[in-house]
This record gives sequence, structure tokens and C-alpha cells, in this order.
Amino acid sequence: MNKLIKLVASMLILFSVLLGSDQRIKTLGGNAMYWPGDDSNIELFPQLINDYNIAQISGINSSDSLHGKLIWGDKTKYGFSWKEDDKHNLLNFYMGTGSMGLRLGLLSEEREAGDDKESELGLSGSIGAQNDNLDIGLHASTYSTNDGTSNDQYQEFNSDLYFRMGMDAWVFNNMAASMHYKSNNGDPDNALDYQRTWLEMNLGFFNTIQISDNATAMLALSTSYLSLNNYEGSDVNVERIQLPNFTFGVEGKITDWAKARIGLNKNYTLTLKANEPGESTVGLRQGEDLAKAFGLGFNYGAFNLDLYVTEALFTNPVQHIIGFENLEPDSAPNGGAVSATVTYSW
Repeated sequence: MNKLIKLVASMLILFSVLLGSDQRIKTLGGNAMYWPGDDSNIELFPQLINDYNIAQISGINSSDSLHGKLIWGDKTKYGFSWKEDDKHNLLNFYMGTGSMGLRLGLLSEEREAGDDKESELGLSGSIGAQNDNLDIGLHASTYSTNDGTSNDQYQEFNSDLYFRMGMDAWVFNNMAASMHYKSNNGDPDNALDYQRTWLEMNLGFFNTIQISDNATAMLALSTSYLSLNNYEGSDVNVERIQLPNFTFGVEGKITDWAKARIGLNKNYTLTLKANEPGESTVGLRQGEDLAKAFGLGFNYGAFNLDLYVTEALFTNPVQHIIGFENLEPDSAPNGGAVSATVTYSW
């Protein structure tokens, strides 16, 4: 019973991770699907590569992985990306034309010491398409290890589907949905003799509001379903439904070359149940803590700098700007270090 109670508590932290690692999106609610004009959408909808020519480094000075991206071209776009902890770090290649786009990823590593040989292999692929009112992106990847023994070897499969379209519903004018599936047999250092599966589905409605010529707001209302099988040991199963989930973000100009940003997230866990054979089912229903993030954006002609910073910068700016106070965020949904994204566009 105590094991399941701890499992339920850890679920609230592990699966409240926000989508997206770009610093602008991180400070505007954490979900790139709710900000269609941001270049971080390329990772969800590969066809959007056709809208950009950029050179970008993100995750600078961050607990997130440092990663870079280069996209160029006219009628046909090409691109490469690199990520510090990516399982497909040999190659990440993008290509797009018209309303279509694709990404291919590859990892191949081998280590040998005498008779001991270890290897890793990873493959990934993404494809996306769009029309005037709809974006769709489909992703799949595999990853496996081999330690050269007859023991069980680690294998992993992931698939993701993203869907976004214009749709009038109550006070909202857009709909965004996603589905994520993952299966593995433990982790690379501890392969198990049974499969674990993870399924999450999300449905949200959002609206972008032009508050004034200098400020834009976004409000989203969503629900999510999560199912885990064999999560922490064989036959340990978890189900969670969250409704309603609120996401709110505001971006406003300070000057012609600087912007301030704030993002809020408030989720309500309608039901969370965990069960194991021979144990009583553990469940709960509760509201989650309010998560917030603050940021700044600077424009230097073709260069953009996006920062994720502490909220105290806005209430006590002088002390932070001249260096007497730390800029690191005190409370935030995606980590606690100052982080930056630098983008050059042409």
C-alpha cells in the first residue's frame, strides 16, 4: 500500500511536465501548440520548416539539454539539428517543400574492450502536412541496446501524433490534440523481462487575444488521459484523468526591442488510480499547484534573445539588473536555472 501511495504522489510530478523546451514557449504556458507562430512548432509539425530560415541555439545555461538548429532554403527547405542528450545524435535532418515536411534521425554507437562489446542503435522519423486551417504531425522512433550477452536487451518504441485546426467552440477559436505512446522493457542499464506501456491523450481549445497593439494573450482549456501498464513492476497499472487544465500566457512590449512574458498553468486531477495484484487500489482527486514562469525577449535586428528568469526581476528590477540579486527562477514549471535561446533569422 505504501508503495502505491508513493507511486501516486510521484505521478503528479512526473507527468505534469510541460511540452516544449524553447525559452519563449516555456514562459508562455509551456505548450507550443497554443502558439502557432513560434518556430518551436517545427518539432511537432515538420512541415512548418517551410516558414523559416533560422540559426538557433537553445537551452543555454539550462538544466534542459543544449540544442542547436539550422534551417535554410527557398522553395525547398533543408535543416539539421543537434541535441546534447538526443538518442539520435548521429544525424537529425529536415526537409520541406510546399505544405509537406519530414525529419529523419539516426544514432549508431559501439564500444569495445577486449571481448566485451556494447552497441546502441536508434532510428526516428517524422512527417507533417498542412492546409489553410489544419496542421498534422506524425512521429515514430525506436531505440535499442546490446551488451553482447544473452541477457534481456533494452528496447524502446515511441510514437506521437499532433493535430491542430481552427474551430469555433464557446470562447475559443482553435483546437489542439495530441496522442503519445511509448513501450519499453525497463531502462538501458536494467532491461526487464516484461513490457511497460505508456499512453497519453490530450485535447485542448485555445484562443489568442490581441489585448492591444503592444500585448497578446493566450487562454487554453484542456483535458488529458494517461494510462500506464506495468509502470513500477509487473502488473502495476495507473490511470489518470485531468479536467479542467488551464494554460494562460501574456506577452507585452516594454520597448520596441524588449518584451516581458508570463505563463501560468493550473491543472485539476479528476481521478488518479493505481493498483497492484494483492493490494488495495489507491486513488485521489485534487487540484494541482499553480505553476508559473517569467521571461524576457530582446530583438536586435535579425537576432532574438529569449530569457527565462526569476519573477522577482519584475518586482525588484534594479537589484537584479546590477547583479546584487540572482536571476535564477525561484518557482517554475520547467526547472530553476536562467536559460536562453538565441535565434538569427533571415
